[in-house]
Amino acid sequence: MSTLPLEVLLPVFGIVGVGWLASIANKKVGEWVQQLNSYAYYVALPSLIIRSLWNTRFSPIYLKVVTLNFITIALSMGLIYALTTLAKVKEPLRSCLSVMGVFGNVAYLGYPLSYFAFGNKGLSIAIVNSLAYNLLVFTLGIWLIRKSSGLPLSRSLADPLLISTSLGALLSLLGLPKLKTIDILLNSLGSSALPVALFSLGAFIGYRGVSSDSLKLALPLTFIKFSTLPLILTILNTLFVKLGKLEYGVSLIQAFAPLAVTNFIIAVKYDLDVKAIANAVIISTLVSVFLYALLLTSLS
Repeated sequence: MSTLPLEVLLPVFGIVGVGWLASIANKKVGEWVQQLNSYAYYVALPSLIIRSLWNTRFSPIYLKVVTLNFITIALSMGLIYALTTLAKVKEPLRSCLSVMGVFGNVAYLGYPLSYFAFGNKGLSIAIVNSLAYNLLVFTLGIWLIRKSSGLPLSRSLADPLLISTSLGALLSLLGLPKLKTIDILLNSLGSSALPVALFSLGAFIGYRGVSSDSLKLALPLTFIKFSTLPLILTILNTLFVKLGKLEYGVSLIQAFAPLAVTNFIIAVKYDLDVKAIANAVIISTLVSVFLYALLLTSLS
């Protein structure tokens, strides 16, 4: 990594800070969060993902990265579920901790940090790698949570990030040429993805704030998120896989990602503890600033 940690963190968390300040200065900005998230999640990020993967020529290292992270996420979910079972944690809290304890903000924060730290190649690896997260969370993860709900699994398979990642990878593997107009369209929409997503995250933090009445769940969930994934990833990479510095760096950036805002959306849909999960998203995002500073310093 050729850039300094501060040069990576400032552009990313600077935009988050602008969103936070805007929502503090004008509460109406906080009301934009749902619309901004919808645009980023359903339009801008899928455009960015499809264009980036379409331009990527896959090599065996991509499969190696995805496989390592897929196993890491699966083992982490299994470990959290087993420990919470032994601790006699009841459902749906047990499933909530198991799924949300591994589902970080790999897109909203993982993509821009990987891009600013490692350039276009880092972004491509981050996008491909997010397929492992999306596949597990929106299949096994949702299955665990939906045991106490009536929503069908097929609803989770229609996730736009999962679909766009699969489509982009397919277009690249088939080697289909891009029409210039399509490329311009995808580039125009995709270039707005990261700033809109980061601004929305900041506005979400400023609008929601942290309430003390639900920290009992928020703090353990934050601890689980920052400890389990990075630890298991490091052990597997050290003992078995040994990725290159760039690939391992991007994997660590995504493993250290704070809880995804999507967890809040899932909490609303499945009638989980919405306040606690919103707090965990905010607290973990604030803590991640310091953790990322340490991580990027070590990588540099």
